[in-house]
This record gives sequence, C-alpha cells and structure tokens, in this order.
Amino acid sequence: MPLDIATLPLELLFSIVSYLNLEDFVKLGKTNRKILGEVLHDERINKEMVKRHIAHSKEARLADRHLISYAMAVERTFQRREAFALAVPYSALILGSGTSFVYRDGVVCYVDRGSIRILDVHQAALVEYVVNLRQFSNHWWKGSKPFFSVDLLHCQDGVLSFLYRSGQNFAEETWLIAIDIRENHPIDKRIRLVTLVPNSKFFVRNDSHFLYVGSYNGMGSFGSREWVLQGYDLSNGQLQPILNLPNLYGSDLRQTLAFEIYDGYLYALSNQSSFEVEEIDWTSYFHCYRFPLHTPTGEHLERRQLFRRQHREGPINDSWTHLDLHKDERTGNLLITECRREWKNGQSAQQRTYYSAPLLFSDQTEGIDSQDVGVSYPAGDPLVKVLDERSRPNWSESVPHLPRNCHPEPIDAPHTFLLAKTKYRTFIPSSLAYLDLVIDVVPTNTRHWQQQIRIRLGSRIQCSPIDQDTKLLYKPTVGDEGPISDSEERFTDREIALWPPTNAPVELLDLLNPAHDPNVMTSRTIGDVFAVADERSLVYMPAPSFRSRVENKNIILVNFDSGIKFQGLTRRERNESGKRIWVKKEKAEVMKDDVIETGHGIGWVNSGKEQPPSAFREEDQEGSQTAREQRGWWSVEDAKYLEIGKGFEVPTEQAVYKQTVRSNSG
Repeated sequence: MPLDIATLPLELLFSIVSYLNLEDFVKLGKTNRKILGEVLHDERINKEMVKRHIAHSKEARLADRHLISYAMAVERTFQRREAFALAVPYSALILGSGTSFVYRDGVVCYVDRGSIRILDVHQAALVEYVVNLRQFSNHWWKGSKPFFSVDLLHCQDGVLSFLYRSGQNFAEETWLIAIDIRENHPIDKRIRLVTLVPNSKFFVRNDSHFLYVGSYNGMGSFGSREWVLQGYDLSNGQLQPILNLPNLYGSDLRQTLAFEIYDGYLYALSNQSSFEVEEIDWTSYFHCYRFPLHTPTGEHLERRQLFRRQHREGPINDSWTHLDLHKDERTGNLLITECRREWKNGQSAQQRTYYSAPLLFSDQTEGIDSQDVGVSYPAGDPLVKVLDERSRPNWSESVPHLPRNCHPEPIDAPHTFLLAKTKYRTFIPSSLAYLDLVIDVVPTNTRHWQQQIRIRLGSRIQCSPIDQDTKLLYKPTVGDEGPISDSEERFTDREIALWPPTNAPVELLDLLNPAHDPNVMTSRTIGDVFAVADERSLVYMPAPSFRSRVENKNIILVNFDSGIKFQGLTRRERNESGKRIWVKKEKAEVMKDDVIETGHGIGWVNSGKEQPPSAFREEDQEGSQTAREQRGWWSVEDAKYLEIGKGFEVPTEQAVYKQTVRSNSG
C-alpha cells in the first residue's frame, strides 16, 4: 500500500518540506487542502519557511511583529510573486494627475497644480499629505515667487528631496530641499534647505539621516572627469567631506552606473572598466564602491571588482543594457541585476538575458574571496605577445554563470517589441520575472489600429531536481576545485504574458491608456511614458503626444499585491440574470489578516528617463476644499483617487492559483 505523505508524522513532514522552495511548499498544501492544507498551515513550519526564504520581506516583518500569521506571510508572498510572474494584477486605478512623480518604499509623490502630494500606496491610504508650494515659498522666503519650478528627485525612508527653482526662466534661485514626510513629525522640523547646489549632471540619494549629491564634475589625475560626492547631515545641517570616486567609469545612470543608499552605506556600481576602448582586452568587471554615510572619507571607502563576463562571449547591444541594485528578500543583501542583449558565441541572432550577482563586501560572509580578481594574462593567447606599456588589459578566470543568476529570454519568444516601443523595462528577482512596459498596436471597433500600453512579462519556475529522462538527480557542474554549488538547478520558461488582454473591458482600457478610443478612425499616438516598479506594483504616467509637457497627466497604479486593498474600486460581477455588470465597492473587503506595514520597503527601479520640471505661476495655486488638517504649507487631505473614482479590481486569489496550475501543467 503506497504511503500517503499526509499521514506522516509532523516532524518527518517538516523535514521533507524544508527542502522545498516557497512556491512548491504552497502548491503542495493546495494539492490536498483538507489534510495537507491544515498540516502545512502549522505556524512552526511556516515560520521556518519564512526564515529560510523571505526573512527580509515586508511580509516577514509583519509576521515577526505578530500583525499577521506566518502562514499568511507565506501565502501572501506566494500570491504576490505569482501575480507578477503571470501578469495577473489584483487592481488598477488612477492615483491622481500631475506633471511628474517619484515612487519608492510604497510611497508615490507627485506634483499637481503647484502642490506636492504624497500617498502611501502600500497602505492604501485614504489621505494624502500635501505641500502647498506657494505657502511654502511665503514661509521660507517671506514673499512668494511669481514663477517657480519643482523637480522631484528622490524619496526614501520617509524623506523626500526635490529641487526648487524660482524667478524668470527659473534662474534666480536654486535650492535643494529635503522634507520629512513621516507621520506626526513636527512641522517646524520637517524642512531642510540644503546648501549643496548640483550642476547639470547629478543625482541625489537620501535616507532619513543623510542626503548625498553626486555630480560628474570632478577632475581625475589624467584630466578625465570623476564622480564627486558630498553629503549633508539632515539631523544637524552639517556638510560632510567631499569624496571623489576614482576609476568609477561611466556617466549614464541605470545603463552604466547605479547608486543606492542601503543599511547606512552608499553603494556605487559601474559596469565600465575605462573611458577608452582597449584594443586588447579579455574580461569585463563590475566595479563596486561603498562607504558609511557618517564617515565619507578615503580610508573608509571600500572597493571591489566582481567578474562580469568574458568578451569572447559575444558583442553586446548597449542600447538594451540596464543596470540596477535590488534587495534580496532571502538574504537581505544587495543584488546586482543587469540586462544585456548579446550576440552570444558568434550567433547571428541577439538574445536578451538578465544576469544577477550578490554584492558582498568584507563584513558580509558568503564566500566573496572566490570572485576577487587579480592581474594576469591568459596562458597561450597569441595577443599577449603584442602588449606594450600603453596596454591596460583585463583578464581573470571565468566565473560560471549559475542557472539561478542567469535568466535568458527565449530567442524565439513571441510578442517581441522594438526598443523604441519598449518604454520601460526591469527585472523582479523575487518573482523570477522581467517586465516590459510596451506600446502595442491593437484593432479597434472601426477596423483601424490604435496604440495601447500593455505590460509584457516573462517568467520562469524552478524544475524538479530529477532528470525526467534518466530518473536521476541532476549532477552539478564540476569546476577546477570540485562540484560547483547550485549548478545542478534547472529552470523552465513560462509563456510570455501580455496584460491587459485585447478583449479586456473598455472601461479598463480607457483607464490604462490615455489615447484609447475604440470608435475613432484616426490613431492617437502615445509619447513618453515615465514608470517605476517594485516587487509589488507598477506606477506609470503616460504622456499622449497631443498633450503639453507641463500639462497634468494621469498617474496609474497596477497592483500585484493581494494585501493592498483600495476603497472605491469597481469590479465585474454577475447579476441575477447571469449578465456581467460593474459593481462599485465603497469599502474595501478586508480580511482579518489583511495588514500592510507602514514603513519603508526596498526594491525599486527607475525608468531612467528625465522627467520635465513642473513649472507654475502663482495664480495656478488652488485652495484645498478637502483639507482634513492644515498647518501653514503642510496639510492632510482626502486622497485624490477617491475623488477621481476610476479604479478596478481585476482577478481574485482563485484566478491566480488556477492560472498558476495551468501554467505549471503546460
């Protein structure tokens, strides 16, 4: 008689499931909901799964604080990852309208008619914090400016930084301003006017304690430009020492460079090795710097080189290169992700691949010594003979690309788009998925074609460790020092998913696409699209070509987290006659475990496009009619999405699970 796994003792069952990843653990519980479902909802088992696989996620923090159960943390993480991987969002809505926005830590900040509005998206907040810029100007400069512009720069750990320019042509005064947007913070301590004035090519990063400005105007020892950083202590208003980053090559953020503040350090990353092309070169590296925010000195500056690729792997189409830093939900360390479109091994067809690598320094333990590089040349290579004193080649032994760190897009992948039609692209490591925001062309009711914004997602799942042909375990790759850990893992691609489908309700298409009109004869084109995504949601602002750059555009949220429940959304239900109708839910249906953390998450990516400054005249200011609380230039108002009232619930948890099973069975 075959042994039923559901009848095993709890200790033995725990030992078995400890070898499963989080996704397989949840699916195992769903195969026998009556028996296994109850057993696998045991808090001891789920707590161990949380600690092993998602210890640094928001769900884990909520469970550790006893706001939700560990079983709910596992279930919600699974639903979020699957919804992203399969392009099945839970809701979509218009958050507001504005001329520019930034999104990070689940907080969206946008400029709307002379005000900065701040909404906690992950909390599905009912109110927004509002900064009235005219009253702000009156308060700080004792007289409002007739013309001013605002450039939102960065938002992290409850502090928003932006650039304020005033005067004719916005050239009279320039201020870098940091506002503490955390709840219950005294209004007289919210503002810091930073004395640093960046030049034309700069970036800003901040946390709740320090703000750093990086500019590309330093001068290196060979007369070339260098990145120069200077910090500002937000607690006491003191400037930090200036710090140069020598040999940090590149000038294009999110293509050749990435900067992030994380856990008290500022990290700098480059995929370039020099300003000039070396005629003889073998190996490419990631060049990594970090320093503690409170002591930005040369003696505290740490530097690492990590193997990137060998040039013999094939040429790169640099137009598609995208470089970023993410937080690993399992380890809590930073993860380098890079998109490269390559002609691999001399092939005539290009292939896009997302590569990842942990970014570890001396105080982080995961065997970093194996990736440190030295100075040597490849033995037996004839090009070594032609090197001279002017040559600066790079070479080191290859580091294998582990399957888990190498996610290729199939060469014959369907629904491919040109770079000009791919307005935004990023990688979501937790969902094993890459996301493209594309401009597709779809038919209309008038038999004409029209542009439409769609989400394109490609994902994969980990395969069984058993080879289906030999019925044996996959063997790891053997290197010079023995078997390579984790090289035995295998992955299989899921189908490329596009959302929304072409037969989606007209109301949903109207929300997602500003140029959508199924009854028009002429095609309206979509211009720039500014977008930001994290592991839970996508926020974008489309700009139709027929609108002005300074005219308000809709800011749209596509939500993949079942725990984020907005009020006032509409969903389709069947009436008594069986016909589908739209039903508006005035209040969100909240389960007892539906709690989301008020705080500051990690894991974001930026579109990399420069948004136009938001320019206003004084008379553009409008007094608020919905203020719940107002203290001078700072007020609390009803969230704009409640007033706009355009939002839809899309699938349910059952829909996500059914599509998951169907995808896996295929």
